[in-house]
Amino acid sequence: MRMIRCGHGSNIELFEYASPDKRHELPRNSDTGGHHFCFYVDDIFKEVAHLESHGVTVLGEPSLNSGAESGEYWCYFLTPWGAQLELVSYPAGRGYEQHTAKPLWDTRDPAD
Repeated sequence: MRMIRCGHGSNIELFEYASPDKRHELPRNSDTGGHHFCFYVDDIFKEVAHLESHGVTVLGEPSLNSGAESGEYWCYFLTPWGAQLELVSYPAGRGYEQHTAKPLWDTRDPAD
């Protein structure tokens, strides 16, 4: 078991069950029971380069969304055990935010 502290925010607990009948294939994100963590970063290109410099398998280049999520870049990478994690970045906001009120949890300064 390992605990990961994310700055002054969330703590993530990682653990593995021991079971003689354990399945070893991972569900895809789109499968029932499939899931992944996504981490927001300010500069996705810098963070992808950081992951690659440490030998992390990155699944492609950062992709730019369109439509309601225009302005958002995302990129998946793999943990050492093969689970998918995601980086996401939208420092200038997302497309739908141009037409909706600012969410209560959004603490970004509009002047930035």
